[in-house]
Amino acid sequence: MADTSLGRKNMIVLSCLSMSVISIIIIFSTNVWIYSVLKFLIGFCRSSISTCCLVLLTEKVSTEWRFTMGIIEFVFFASGYMFLSSIAYANGNSPWKYLYLWISVPAIIYSF
Repeated sequence: MADTSLGRKNMIVLSCLSMSVISIIIIFSTNVWIYSVLKFLIGFCRSSISTCCLVLLTEKVSTEWRFTMGIIEFVFFASGYMFLSSIAYANGNSPWKYLYLWISVPAIIYSF
């Protein structure tokens, strides 16, 4: 869909927004099957973000910097995952549903 009229930037925003909305919906899941389906949808949306970001980065730089920019992109993704564990640690005494709120509301604001 990123190569159609939607475009890569819009695809990133749409994927981030849909991931965040699904993360808020996951709070209301009633059993493990609904939770699993929603987590699958989040993973599906997440895959398009990394692909579109990588393509956008490599298109904007010269050929000698493409490898370095690809590595830098994944350093930021890894840093985000490490930061997520610190948010989970700070959320240690709260229910797991609050963690989903803490990580999805800022992403919704970022998408707009």
